[in-house]
Amino acid sequence: KDMVKDLMAFKARMDSIVNGPFKADSSFSHSMQESFEHFINKRHNKPAELIAKFIDSKLRASSKSTHDENELERQLDAALVIFRFINGKDVFEACYKKELARRLLLGRSASQDAER
Repeated sequence: KDMVKDLMAFKARMDSIVNGPFKADSSFSHSMQESFEHFINKRHNKPAELIAKFIDSKLRASSKSTHDENELERQLDAALVIFRFINGKDVFEACYKKELARRLLLGRSASQDAER
């Protein structure tokens, strides 16, 4: 879960560099995107599993880290940005479905709106 938080922070820093000093230069932006994708997929399926667990932890009712809907939306959006770079989307889907079923069956969902 810390890896996902670190990746979100790293991606935000890289975006600020691309949009700041490089003035959103398309060639530099494209190179950064390719490099990030290569870097994140070095560990094969691990990022997909960790993103699924990160999202699950945010959507669980027992999660006391945030109850602010806007903050929850921001964190989920940032996790989905990282998700777009992973190659193991099928692994993410399998892990996410398992965690979703567990959350719904045990009644641990933070809110029905957030699940949608």
